[in-house]
Amino acid sequence: MLVVTPHTVGHYADSVAYLFDRGFRYLICSLDYSGAWDAATLKVLERQYKKLAAWYERLTLAEEKFYFSPFEVKIASHIYPGSCRTDRCELGQRQISVAPDGRLYPCVQFVGDADSCIGDVHAGLDAVARRHLYTLNAEEKAECVECAVRERCNHFCGCLNRQATGRIDRVSPVLCAHERIVLPIADRLAARLYKKRSAMFIQKHYNELFPLLSLVEDRTSR
Repeated sequence: MLVVTPHTVGHYADSVAYLFDRGFRYLICSLDYSGAWDAATLKVLERQYKKLAAWYERLTLAEEKFYFSPFEVKIASHIYPGSCRTDRCELGQRQISVAPDGRLYPCVQFVGDADSCIGDVHAGLDAVARRHLYTLNAEEKAECVECAVRERCNHFCGCLNRQATGRIDRVSPVLCAHERIVLPIADRLAARLYKKRSAMFIQKHYNELFPLLSLVEDRTSR
């Protein structure tokens, strides 16, 4: 995983290319949403995503097989409407965090917050507390109701919201800015590759068996 901060954003594209050149093919990248982002660093981020789009297009047309999370997720959200909601943060439903004292929390961001405790290793899970947090997180955020791209946005992640704003029902302005930057860049990238009928692009994003076929190919080519 690569974490991008306001201090390192100028090296984003070069860092991704560096990792790829050294054999990494599954690249998960995320912003430090709690960082001191401003208009200037967000503009740098936009330029970096444009460089990454050119890099992604070049490699895809060369039939290189790789995964770059910021673009893959956004492209999928266009091809499969609602996929962002389906893949949203489940906040304690599928995984939990265990504190040193044995208390259970829905995510590492909540460890130590008594109000977010959902049980302990001795008594087990508190189903009521667990459901309460999940339901609260699932409610649409007030500032997102009128947004045209909310179904393609990562604002469902309660852990991210907690980290950036201190609350799971509030969305970070940085997250909002990031989504408005990356979505149009990813959409234009996908449109170009589709228009060129890139075989790798079409297989990766339209063939549901691609992950399995890719795994088999990797295992048999060793």
